[in-house]
Amino acid sequence: EDDVLVTDSEETAGFPELSVIRIDPGEPEVEMLAHYLRALAANEDMRREIALRAARHIAEHHTLREAAGMYLDLAAATAS
Repeated sequence: EDDVLVTDSEETAGFPELSVIRIDPGEPEVEMLAHYLRALAANEDMRREIALRAARHIAEHHTLREAAGMYLDLAAATAS
């Protein structure tokens, strides 16, 4: 199981809400990180649910066909 803790930022805004744990940047970051690490360590069900939601999102939205299409679009755009 791979749980994902991310800094809540513009770069991670597109990550599915229930598939990651968002950590506020700045002063509260260390305290929030410690809190969520303790919670994840103590709660197997929480870890499993986050991992399942993340895996489902990846399977649905990051298919080989979709990735290939993005590469083809990029190649076409740079060839013009």
